[in-house]
Amino acid sequence: GFWAKKDGAPVALEMLFAINDSAGGNVLLHRISIGDLYVTFFSGVAPVAGTTHATTSCVDNDWHHHCVTWDAGGTGVLLYYLDGVLQFTSDPVVATLAADNTWSIGMEYDGAVKGDFFDGRIARVSVYARVLTASDVAELHSSPLPTTPAALGAIAVYAPGTHVYSL
Repeated sequence: GFWAKKDGAPVALEMLFAINDSAGGNVLLHRISIGDLYVTFFSGVAPVAGTTHATTSCVDNDWHHHCVTWDAGGTGVLLYYLDGVLQFTSDPVVATLAADNTWSIGMEYDGAVKGDFFDGRIARVSVYARVLTASDVAELHSSPLPTTPAALGAIAVYAPGTHVYSL
């Protein structure tokens, strides 16, 4: 989960987070599309079925808590919560997480190419090595809103394995 504050309407594709394989191919993308007010998810080159749009806008110059749970090793179902409210449950996502995947926050890292930068702020990023329950998500969302952090630029986390990262 993480908190994000979008600065203005998107004028280009903007990535909240991305998981790419070692060749730079898409494993899972969480993005805001050009001229859109909602997030979408992509696996490979196609939108994840059942996740075309969230039902609530997150592009309003305010902080929003985003949380994605994905049972990658089981049902394959992806659940997306915005501000603690379930936005959608996807059809099973057929994608594989591997130790050499690159996880990027605030951009997409396609091998040697960095791009699709998020124009806004992201704070309190946490990655868990388990599927979060609705209660877990509610607890994360109930934490105090972040103060506006200094701009740090985008980051990439390499070889996540089973570790838990908190940034």
